[in-house]
Amino acid sequence: MIRLLMIYGAIHLNVLLLSLFLLGDLDGGLLLLFQVGFLVMMCWDWIRYGKGGQAISWKVRAGWVLLGLVFMVFLSLLVRLFASEVPQNQETLMTVERQVPLFSFLLFLVNASVAEEYCYRELLWERLNYLLAQIIVTSLLFTFAHHPTSFASWLSYGILGLVLGMVRLKTDNLTTIFLHIVWNGLVLSLSLL
Repeated sequence: MIRLLMIYGAIHLNVLLLSLFLLGDLDGGLLLLFQVGFLVMMCWDWIRYGKGGQAISWKVRAGWVLLGLVFMVFLSLLVRLFASEVPQNQETLMTVERQVPLFSFLLFLVNASVAEEYCYRELLWERLNYLLAQIIVTSLLFTFAHHPTSFASWLSYGILGLVLGMVRLKTDNLTTIFLHIVWNGLVLSLSLL
């Protein structure tokens, strides 16, 4: 339980690092150093204490990442069809992206993906005894963590959480980390266009 709370706190530490940079309390070099250190510590903890990756071939893992990504894109487009507003969380990220060096913003997204997936779909997942609870509870907490402000944003993040949960059910935590990173990378790429 302590590890779960520490990793949950790490999710917020990742945001704090960017906030300190935006406030001028951290320069770009220190931000980069802390972000790389954050990623190394998260990976070390995941390798040492997490269940890690199962014996899944990289081809199968890539297939699940691609399938999950297709579902995420399709369902996100479907939600956007009915609600055209951009979620507040997404608008905030697009504003921050313009104020932070691109590499630091990329590290922020990677760190967020690793920390969130390790927290929700590894540590919390293993503490929940029922399959339905694993998927629903982790999806709800994932949604709450993204601060939804409208029904559309609730639906968007809820669907993303459910897809990540289904991929976790069929594979392992490493696959959901990769899927989350690819999703964040796709969203970032589209925002740069």
